[in-house]
Amino acid sequence: QWNAAGTDAVAVPNGAENVAGTAHDIPSDLTCLKCHEGLDDGALGIGAIQLSHQEGGLTLASLIERGLLSDPPVGAVDLPGDEATQQALGYLHANCGTCHNPKGGEAFSKNAAIIYLQSAKQLGSVEQTTTYQEMVTRTNGNLSLLLKGVERMMSRPEKQMPPVASEVVDDEGVAVVAAWNKQLVKKFPQDKFADGGVRGDAGVSGDAGVKPRDAGRSP
Repeated sequence: QWNAAGTDAVAVPNGAENVAGTAHDIPSDLTCLKCHEGLDDGALGIGAIQLSHQEGGLTLASLIERGLLSDPPVGAVDLPGDEATQQALGYLHANCGTCHNPKGGEAFSKNAAIIYLQSAKQLGSVEQTTTYQEMVTRTNGNLSLLLKGVERMMSRPEKQMPPVASEVVDDEGVAVVAAWNKQLVKKFPQDKFADGGVRGDAGVSGDAGVKPRDAGRSP
């Protein structure tokens, strides 16, 4: 935790809340592990998909050019589908895949397992992606877990998603996933599923648009 002058920092293994008068918390060591143990390498954000950008700095292309990869791909990888689909696949991969993957972290309930960590080798089409297969193919079009997941993304503090280190609703992220929901629900109407999670007070309307909440970006 940085001092007020920003000249030095000290370890706070037990974490700290509302640091420096902000709403930001420093997670405890054990809380950090809940996400960082969800992947074999323990690092978040360092992967072929997330490094395939043109924003400068470290990129997949720069690593390939410098010969720093033992098994380099041909080049940058592109997510399939239209813009809404690409944004949703990227968001779910980067923000949910840390826990929602075959290994999973402590915070991941395997009883509601949908794998969102996307393999860079399965990007030939939307239908080939791990995310689509998990959400649609494996469930025969029952999108209830995804729709309930969006509801949990909007929830603070009970049953929130992500379950740790998250106090503010990510309105932009909710909108990104909800936009893809609209496409999927049109293709796979949920009325045929008793637990479709798209009627009543489920938090997501019949066309998979997200109901507005008074809380907005609530702490």
